[in-house]
Amino acid sequence: MCTHDIEVYEPANFSGQNPIHANSIGVVKTRDRNEFFLLDLEQPFEHEGDMVSQLILRPRYYGDKIQRVIRDMCTVNIMYVKPDSEISVDEYMQLTDVGKWGCGKINPSRNS
Repeated sequence: MCTHDIEVYEPANFSGQNPIHANSIGVVKTRDRNEFFLLDLEQPFEHEGDMVSQLILRPRYYGDKIQRVIRDMCTVNIMYVKPDSEISVDEYMQLTDVGKWGCGKINPSRNS
């Protein structure tokens, strides 16, 4: 069941499902304590020849906290988990495991 809808603003040429429907996995952290929201996509999409099945989000604006990304409507920076990488909420995330991709808005799904 979809827990969040992500409306993609950028890249402007994104031709996949919009909004993207995704399921919450949890909050992941880097060693320097930055927090990101990890989600599984209900419908993976192709980006530069690779299949994207997970996204990492963080608030786009200074002052917004990760809990706002999870619970409310929030403008976010969107990154994708590289296909050869694995990210777990139980381990520190490496920024080399993700690629910058775009920005948009996340909303908790009305269907969850």
